Amino acid sequence: MAANSIRSRVGFSVSRRVAREAINLIKRAESGGVEQVWSTMNALGNDLPTLYAAAAVQTERISLGTSIVPAFTRHPLALATQALVLENLAPGH
Repeated sequence: MAANSIRSRVGFSVSRRVAREAINLIKRAESGGVEQVWSTMNALGNDLPTLYAAAAVQTERISLGTSIVPAFTRHPLALATQALVLENLAPGH
């Protein structure tokens, strides 16, 4: 699909308390042609890097993005190492 198509510019927001439900929704979005999924993370919600790691190994091409990850709940190095694991599990996801 062309990089400037409307589909490539529209994302889908996932907000589920149960991680398995969120992953299933991401998989359904991908099979429906959605190209990107975004989520926010509150201090007491699902850990998005962990959730996205699980989703990344179960999907093929959908982009996964965080709108917000609260910096006050984690050390920056911990977040950086999570990002490294995500890139190793699903390069370019």
